[in-house]
Amino acid sequence: DIDIEILTEAGNWRIYSPDATGHTEGTYAANELWSFVMTGDLVLARLTFTPDAYPCTVSDAEVVMR
Repeated sequence: DIDIEILTEAGNWRIYSPDATGHTEGTYAANELWSFVMTGDLVLARLTFTPDAYPCTVSDAEVVMR
């Protein structure tokens, strides 16, 4: 499971989940690009990855904010 939490300038936390946007849980794959429209002025972002099975290794990740 992957959750994206953002803190806005107003001091509110918002949570975005790929599963809530129609991505089927358990089908995350390498070289897959996800795009989310964030509302509000972003101050801080936190991504939390919780694997369904262990051991699990994330060898590379990239986040771009515009």
